Amino acid sequence: EGLRAVNLGPNTPVPAMQQAFAFHQPRLVWISASSVLAPERAAEIANWLVSLPTSTLAVVGGRECGPILAAQPSVRHLRSMGELAVLAAELRA
Repeated sequence: EGLRAVNLGPNTPVPAMQQAFAFHQPRLVWISASSVLAPERAAEIANWLVSLPTSTLAVVGGRECGPILAAQPSVRHLRSMGELAVLAAELRA
């Protein structure tokens, strides 16, 4: 969709996400949770997402993203890759 994706892989520690964010300075951060997260890990991810600058859109998805949303309800939730494609198109516009 005209954006460059950087995949940090599964189970990436939040400090590594912070370093990657500082290096790449993305306009969009997408976290896909496809396996069960411990509540502490979900809260750590959620708190990091809401700490990002307002110029960066942070979203989560995946079948196991519920704990992230429970830890920080203000995190934006996308239910499909189609929704992500629409959002990416909006960012390009």
